[in-house]
Amino acid sequence: MSIFSILKPFLSLMMASVASLMLFFCGPSKTKMVDYNYRMTVVVQTPQGEVKGSAVWRLEGWKIERSLTGYSSSDRLTGEAVMVDLPNGKTIFLLLGGELCGFKQYSLNLPEGERFICKGEFDEYVKQIEDIFARNEVIETWSGGTNKLVYFDDLKNPASVKEVDKENMSASFGEGYRLKAIYAQPTKDPVTTGIEKKLVWLGKFPEPSLDPNFKSSMDPTLSQTLTHGDFKYSRN
Repeated sequence: MSIFSILKPFLSLMMASVASLMLFFCGPSKTKMVDYNYRMTVVVQTPQGEVKGSAVWRLEGWKIERSLTGYSSSDRLTGEAVMVDLPNGKTIFLLLGGELCGFKQYSLNLPEGERFICKGEFDEYVKQIEDIFARNEVIETWSGGTNKLVYFDDLKNPASVKEVDKENMSASFGEGYRLKAIYAQPTKDPVTTGIEKKLVWLGKFPEPSLDPNFKSSMDPTLSQTLTHGDFKYSRN
């Protein structure tokens, strides 16, 4: 028996240990698993007829391999709130937000029959997402989804933001207003830009609160809990 044969198990163990140490010190391995653009559309019934607006959002997700802790995931949504101009002069905004199965899916609030079950391995989540987008169909959502719908009493004053009850729009705008549909559809169109033309106060960074005078509070207002990043998020 050669010396190499005797030492081989120890050498293999040593190489594995070195690889683990390199991964530990050099950082985790990051693999992009999800990269899709989809158009979010909001349809509203008004006394003057149907109106709608849409915006293209980009969802990216990564699987992060870690030598000591297994894996984790990270995600990023690029886009801006969906705007719908109403005949009464107000504009409603469907905000970025919502969470689904480990990925922050933001808008992909699927009907009960299509809802992801948040169990199983990370790769299973990715496969379900891929299956949804591979169909290239309109994805119906339900009005009780987690994305907030808001408007401003004064578009020039971010602190004047108010939430719209998706089940009862008439409470905000009077009789004849009803949220008719929210849906997503895969697209190759670029991410929508230009919301700053409507919201001139919108800043470059996502962190600031809509209330410039915000201070820590046990009972924050809507303008204190919402940030610029709820209306726009960009990698730049």
